[in-house]
Amino acid sequence: MTFIVDGTNGATFPDTTVQSTALTTGSVTKSMISTSTSTGFGLCRAWCNFGYVASAVVINSSYNVSSVTRTSAGIYVVNFTTAMTDANYAPIYLMGWTATIANFYAPYTINTSASAVTIYTSGSQVYDPPTSGLAVFR
Repeated sequence: MTFIVDGTNGATFPDTTVQSTALTTGSVTKSMISTSTSTGFGLCRAWCNFGYVASAVVINSSYNVSSVTRTSAGIYVVNFTTAMTDANYAPIYLMGWTATIANFYAPYTINTSASAVTIYTSGSQVYDPPTSGLAVFR
């Protein structure tokens, strides 16, 4: 990824050039930085805030995520809208926190179209959190 900032040329991002006036005025938009989920290594390729509420998976907000599937208690598959270029990405799962339950995650499938995870309590029991999340970097 190229990122060059100077007073004359602006910044060069993977898909375009952002002029220095946009940088100094704070008017850089998402479309100026990237127009693709498959280029620009180091950027967040997909993210999702989801949970299991009232016996259903709920996606609160997302980018490049088509669906989240609960295959059984504590096991979730996050499906990408646009596939990753390869499976060499870093899935970072985030946990919802409650006062009584500490969660941890064990990713078990990473491929170009999805990332799957098992969510456990600190007592090693599978768990369906009301809030969870995923960010994928490549």
